[in-house]
Amino acid sequence: MINCPECNHKNNDWAKMCVSCGNILDSSVKPAKKKSKMTTIIIIVICIFLFVSFSNIPPKNIDGAIKDALGNKLKSSEVFNYVQDESKKIVKIHFIASDNLTASYIKMSMLQDTANVCEKILSTSIPIRQITVVAYFPLTDKYGNESNTCIMTLSINGETLKKINWDNINKTKFNQLADEYWEHPAIRGI
Repeated sequence: MINCPECNHKNNDWAKMCVSCGNILDSSVKPAKKKSKMTTIIIIVICIFLFVSFSNIPPKNIDGAIKDALGNKLKSSEVFNYVQDESKKIVKIHFIASDNLTASYIKMSMLQDTANVCEKILSTSIPIRQITVVAYFPLTDKYGNESNTCIMTLSINGETLKKINWDNINKTKFNQLADEYWEHPAIRGI
């Protein structure tokens, strides 16, 4: 039996550590080194770098791009092959506009969402023929019945989308770039 020099507990002759206090009894066993603070900091920095690197990867498909841009606002989306050129896509998106207190803010937010989803779709590098975005918002009719009503339709073709410098446009005026644009009288003229 070997007595532990720390706690004086009797351990078996073959014991490498004291069963009572954990003290090392055999000099051939080395305690595990504690990680230095520098190692921990380096690991954290690498993890942050990897997270940022992979979070900026553009989606590989149009559906993923639409979901990334609109999240829970997305009502539905459809992607079609353009008949005259199967490689080009026609995209139709329906989403629920955010309630932003005033008609003016609702319209700006809706146009910003539309621009963001178009930009995200373009980041997939999939050839686009046309994107049509339809925005809905709960409106109340004269009888007091509320329903999600179409308040905006915007269509923009692929050639127009390619011309846009996304870093330098005012997305709240995205309707000015559209090939076709319609808005509900509730937000018209704002």
